[in-house]
Amino acid sequence: DWFPMPTAIPFLMKKGVGPYKKMKAKAAAQLKNIRAIWGWNANLQITNKLIQSVIKIAKQAGAVIMAIYKTDFNIQIKNDKSPVTEADTKANDIITAGLFEIAPDIPVLSEEGLDIPFEERSIWESFWLVDPLDGTKEYIKKNDEFTVNIAYMQNNLPVFGVVYAPALNEMYWGSIEKGAF
Repeated sequence: DWFPMPTAIPFLMKKGVGPYKKMKAKAAAQLKNIRAIWGWNANLQITNKLIQSVIKIAKQAGAVIMAIYKTDFNIQIKNDKSPVTEADTKANDIITAGLFEIAPDIPVLSEEGLDIPFEERSIWESFWLVDPLDGTKEYIKKNDEFTVNIAYMQNNLPVFGVVYAPALNEMYWGSIEKGAF
């Protein structure tokens, strides 16, 4: 089965990709089902101010990513044999700091962040899920096919997410209540 990272859902809904093609039309009915099944009660209200703040954070991370993109940057290999660059780590620092400023009580789970034990993560009711530079291999190839991904998760479901493609200057966001844009 094809299943993307939750932060990609707003982009996929807007573009009508894969199983998300008809999801936008069914969002209202699905919201009721999700609330009934998961007992959803978000700790964080998805307001216009929150949306704009997270978009701003994604753009700030994207600006740093693009500044490094124009240089002859170093590439390191992580323990899992995947590449990581200075852009990954600097974008992660910007996003993590920005999210803690917005909501200091909401933990951040990031690909480039701390290695948080599953026992701790498994009891989180809500958290930010971040991939500060999704597509590091494409970034290294300099083919412009990479994104900044930030999602707010409630009961392991994406409630709100932002996908920013800085090389293309394209921003996508969506929430379970407002739809995808």
